[in-house]
Amino acid sequence: MQIFVVGMPCSGNLGDDMISVLLADHIFKRWPKAKLGILCGEYQNQFAYPNSDAIQLFRSPRKRSYESFFVRSKRIFDYISSSDLVLIGGGGLFQDSHSFFTVHRWLHHVLGSKARTVPVSAVGVGFGPLNHKFSNWYLSKALARLSSIQVRDAASEKLVNALGYSAYVAPDIVSGSSLDGTPFARQTMELAQTARIGCSLRPWPGMSFTAVVNLVSSVCREKDASAALFVFEETEPSPQSELSFAEKIQEGLRKQKTNSSIYCYGKIPLEDFSAAFGGVTHAIASRFHANILWQKMGVPVLPLAYAPKVKSIYDEAGGATVALPDIDSISAPTFQTIDINDLYNLPPDHLLFEQTSGGIRELAAMSKITNVAAGVYEIFGSIALRMRRFAEPWT
Repeated sequence: MQIFVVGMPCSGNLGDDMISVLLADHIFKRWPKAKLGILCGEYQNQFAYPNSDAIQLFRSPRKRSYESFFVRSKRIFDYISSSDLVLIGGGGLFQDSHSFFTVHRWLHHVLGSKARTVPVSAVGVGFGPLNHKFSNWYLSKALARLSSIQVRDAASEKLVNALGYSAYVAPDIVSGSSLDGTPFARQTMELAQTARIGCSLRPWPGMSFTAVVNLVSSVCREKDASAALFVFEETEPSPQSELSFAEKIQEGLRKQKTNSSIYCYGKIPLEDFSAAFGGVTHAIASRFHANILWQKMGVPVLPLAYAPKVKSIYDEAGGATVALPDIDSISAPTFQTIDINDLYNLPPDHLLFEQTSGGIRELAAMSKITNVAAGVYEIFGSIALRMRRFAEPWT
């Protein structure tokens, strides 16, 4: 049994790295003798893969040299062609918040592959937001290549249905998996000796920097606590650097006489990051997986819903969230704990291995055309990024 997984581990993001490792664990529990190929980025996954001898990592093609693009692409297509199954997921892959070519980034590996009879299934994925007409049109065609679609929430199911397909709802892979054996296992955590407010805050349009600093500072004063700022994602320098955002927040807190410390995933040992993460008394979180991990640890959270996926966690559990525009109007912050007891499972075999119906040639042609358009878009986007790299939208 040979399986290829399309996802985004090794991209400098804690949540995506954790998803990949937990998904691999589910795969090996289903198929103990499987050989597993995993698409990955340029960074190191700080989590340890199970059964690592049976895993081969494939770096995602990058348009920087012949080797990094053409050689990598061929290796991936060759592995897919000899595979018995391709899984796409988990995580929020099918959205266009960053680019309307994002959905193509994950699907083109199977649309353009010569392995037209290899079953392809999405597992534990999120759909949306889809803000561009192109994304909706593209997915309405491309999803025909998939044997089955497993989504992580009801809102994603609704989007898939609107695109003309059916989906099976399951928990997010991290939410529905045991943390035993990971550095975030509850029993490995030490209780905080003094009051500390954990904060996982990513820069996002509509999030007022001043309002965030005032909120964190007021909570720390109320609870006589210090702040611990946790950075879940730090990659190449960009206008949306989460670490730079945390450093700005720390500077703002210092001006308000609030002590704080920063813990950045990938910059310090994972054991140190997770120990500090679990050693807080309360938390303020916008990041999706920060909310999930703190809730699974039993830490009361004030959730800031920067995206529908965060709101969905609490809606389904009868909880409440704060929308970004409402941060500055919070008078009495309400911290809450919710039960996250769902169990994640891969779809049944008969769903994973359904034969894909026609239209493969048309999808391959669509993929090639989109590849060219995406390449041009990336070139101009790279130029624009370099022009804006010193801009800081949160100020």
